[in-house]
Amino acid sequence: MEKCLLARFQTVIKKPAWLLLLALFMIQTSGYAQISVQGKVTSDEDNEGLPGVAILVQGTNQGTITDVDGNYSLSVKNPDATLEFSFIGYKTQAIKVGGRSTINVTMSIDVQSLEEIVVTGYGEQARREVTGAISQIKSEEIEKIITSDFGSAIQGQMAGVSVRSVSGAPGSNALITIRGVTGFSLSGDTFSGGADNANTQGSEPLYVVDGVTYVTNPNIAPQEIASIEVLKDGASAAIYGARASGGVILITTKSGVPNQTKITIDSYYGVQRITSGIELANTAEALYIADLQDRFLVNDPVSPLQNNQEGLDFDTDWLDELQVDNAPIQSHTLTVNTGKEDLQFNLVASYFSQDGVLINSDYNKAAVRTNTTFEKDKLKIQSTIGYSRDNRSSEPWALQYDAIRQVPYRSGTDPVSDVFAFDGTNPEVIGGFLAKLQEENTTIGNNVNGNIRLSYELVKGLTAAANIGGSIANFNQRLFKPGFVIENAEGEAQRPIISELDNTIRDNVRTIQEYTLYYEKEIEKHKFNFLVGNTWETADGNNRRFEGTRLSANETPVFENIADLGARQTETRFTSMSYLGRFRYTYDSRYMFMAVLRRDASSRFSPDNNVGWFPSFSAGWLISEEAFFAPLTNVVNQFKVRYGYGQTGSDRLPDYAFLPVVNSAADYIFGSGEEERLAPGLTQFGFADPDLIWETNISHNLGFDVQLLDGRINLTADIYDQEKKDMILPVATSVSAGAQDNFTNVIRNIGNMRNRGVEIAASYTDQIGDLGFKISGTFTRNRNKILEMSGDETIFGGWPNIVRFGQTNPTKVYKRGLPAGAFYLVPTDGIIETEEELTEYQAAVTDQIGRGAQLGDLKYVDVNGDSAINDDDRQFYGDSYPDFEYGINLNLNYKGFDLTIQFFGVEGADVYNGPKAYAYAFNRHRDLVYSWSEVNPTSPIPSPRQEIEHPNVNTFSDFFMEDGSYLRLRTVVLGYTLPRAVVQKAGFETVRFYASAQNLLTFTKYTGFDPEVASGNPLLNGIDTGKYPVSGSLLLGMKLVF
Repeated sequence: MEKCLLARFQTVIKKPAWLLLLALFMIQTSGYAQISVQGKVTSDEDNEGLPGVAILVQGTNQGTITDVDGNYSLSVKNPDATLEFSFIGYKTQAIKVGGRSTINVTMSIDVQSLEEIVVTGYGEQARREVTGAISQIKSEEIEKIITSDFGSAIQGQMAGVSVRSVSGAPGSNALITIRGVTGFSLSGDTFSGGADNANTQGSEPLYVVDGVTYVTNPNIAPQEIASIEVLKDGASAAIYGARASGGVILITTKSGVPNQTKITIDSYYGVQRITSGIELANTAEALYIADLQDRFLVNDPVSPLQNNQEGLDFDTDWLDELQVDNAPIQSHTLTVNTGKEDLQFNLVASYFSQDGVLINSDYNKAAVRTNTTFEKDKLKIQSTIGYSRDNRSSEPWALQYDAIRQVPYRSGTDPVSDVFAFDGTNPEVIGGFLAKLQEENTTIGNNVNGNIRLSYELVKGLTAAANIGGSIANFNQRLFKPGFVIENAEGEAQRPIISELDNTIRDNVRTIQEYTLYYEKEIEKHKFNFLVGNTWETADGNNRRFEGTRLSANETPVFENIADLGARQTETRFTSMSYLGRFRYTYDSRYMFMAVLRRDASSRFSPDNNVGWFPSFSAGWLISEEAFFAPLTNVVNQFKVRYGYGQTGSDRLPDYAFLPVVNSAADYIFGSGEEERLAPGLTQFGFADPDLIWETNISHNLGFDVQLLDGRINLTADIYDQEKKDMILPVATSVSAGAQDNFTNVIRNIGNMRNRGVEIAASYTDQIGDLGFKISGTFTRNRNKILEMSGDETIFGGWPNIVRFGQTNPTKVYKRGLPAGAFYLVPTDGIIETEEELTEYQAAVTDQIGRGAQLGDLKYVDVNGDSAINDDDRQFYGDSYPDFEYGINLNLNYKGFDLTIQFFGVEGADVYNGPKAYAYAFNRHRDLVYSWSEVNPTSPIPSPRQEIEHPNVNTFSDFFMEDGSYLRLRTVVLGYTLPRAVVQKAGFETVRFYASAQNLLTFTKYTGFDPEVASGNPLLNGIDTGKYPVSGSLLLGMKLVF
């Protein structure tokens, strides 16, 4: 199925500002008499000609490249022009023509360029000496993707790094996982269909922004980022020890540049639309489906039109009523970069605003970040400070499910009063839906973060450093549900909607102190460096919640006007202290070795188990530096093989999980007779495991790095095996144990799990005449399996029907031998089509499902042959994680034009279509028009039934499983940069205009809203619960540099 965005947009952005910007195109340049310049470009290594050297007339788009012998020729308009010679791996040269007709150039190798530097955690390292699995992406690549979320910008660009959309809601961040599932979810909704709690998602990586750690996505604007490094294997990540089980993402923000001042303004504006949906029946189809249903009723059926006598006058598309066409989106960023030799400063200020494509949803964020660096002699001081404030309005919970349920033969109503009156039956259904449209759900967030880093070279090669920083975050969420009176057409009051007010305030304060000593020494061909350090981190949380019902009036939604008011508060504190050491050795730039040891102590475990040791080592061999490899170096410039082993840990569990909770909500009667009195009491509501120990991730990685054709082709491949031991998960206790309310689960170490995979990243960069291009691609394959579960326990979870959670069944399991969160369902074998099949089926299946079966029902398979359909008949039915995922990226530059195209796809992912199951249950899906009937006796679609939980729509069946594979054209960006000679007259260094289309096309067989259904909880991943749909967008923007 092809879902196309372009055909659906019907408006064009009309902004007067664009006319002013386009006026820059009218600037004219002076003409010069042309002269011809020719010459030869050679290498200073062997005096041989260099083919493919790019030659550009500075300030213009005019240029050429050298031929196979290094010769070139071009015409120059200005005899005083400057020619710029550039080539991969060589120093760029700028030479003034000065009226000459022949200019020969000798280029020297740029050692610094060849020695690309990557951030590795507590330091940097030349890429050629890296022995771990580390991926890097720089700001130039990040900023080509127009998005407010840096996670979305790296999707498909880093092998082994999976980036998936959790929600299309305004301002939402993508979910990032590294090398598959590395942990179970410990949030309170592990077994249900609720939202994820990111603080306890075991598979989420650790984020480090300029040395400050974050356990969740730090929500950094892409414009603030200079580079992102991802530490994927245990050998690389072990330096972060206890929280590196899911990998580490290192984010370095932009800093100032010496001896220059540059101001950049980047703005875009666009519109969004939903480009997908599910097929719901219109009025005529809904009435036909009702007729099909009535044919199987024992009692006399009642026509829908009997209670909706004007029904034929309406054909309401309730999903469409919720959608906002051409919702605006805009972003504006100001960057100031200035500095002198010893002092540099960088400022990034940004504003982002996005209206939702569903009503009552929007997001805006203002952020500023400064980075100041002072460096003189042996002292270096760097300070980073960031502040952001965001304001989010969220659509009502399960709004799309409510819209699916509504019948089309009722009129839409504008909810403007406190009284709703409706014809027909069940007025509370539509009344409750319309009441939701007046709900107010807002969250205001404030975040301050920063750090100061100091380093001083005590003696030559020995440097002491300190990093002191932290973050303060405040979130204030307010939910107001107005109260309403619902009346039928006769004015009779029905069940009222009770008003509610809820206010949740969360304060989180994190601090970090790190002190390190670093020593580096070179002795001839031997290079040594040592690192030792100590870190101390704290995290304090203070959560307050105030809630109440029955407000005196909707016009005054404050707690003073509430009849039933409640309040609760929780405070938590987490501390950790670590010691770390690292040793690196390189011989002759050919043989590399690294060893790391880290000791962590965490307050999340009991004093007897709170210390964990995490060792790692890795080695690399640069084979291309060996003498025997010399005949191949003209083609294969660099070939390196590396191996790494490492252990990392995880302490991602709730604070105080090893201690039982004692609750004060338990009064006790003292005395007897007339002396009886009720006194406040305490009781233990649940249980805890005092023997909880660390999760440990043991990683093996074998990798290859290849560079071909003078760096034009780069290839990296890794094969890995990761085993997770002593995994932590909440386990339900027996009812007879006496646990109460929300304390029935005990967090325990229950099992082991393995991830094995292959990841490949390749790129080809070249220049053909005026056309420069880069083609890159990534391939990731990961297979996951649970190796062991305590007592062979099977844990169910994952309800797709979130609004009827208690009346439906789970779809997924944690079970030994299966992938984490595998679909585990009862198979079906088509439809009962004939009386003979019905008789045979009822003889084989004698339980309630069999006895109640009719023609047109699903035919469940009695797998174990016990004549009953139940959980014992469940079978493994696929994995929500793909067999493989891939990204394809194309970047083209021709004169002043640039084009970026990005594809991303997954293959082999399975998705449970929850909205479709819900639409079937309420007889709202268009498929049911073609369901089984006497006139359509071979249909594969079960007949509609009156019962909402009928076996035909039971969520434990395999009927609503679908192939979630897809290929998406994520991004197309077309830009044009005006000639520098033109814009310099207007005082600019660079003027660029661009147009971008996001989520332009999706090729998939999935019939729901969107096949990209992700969650950090394996029991929810791949279950479509009617999430906020991903929208397509068209954007226009400009970038000014002066």
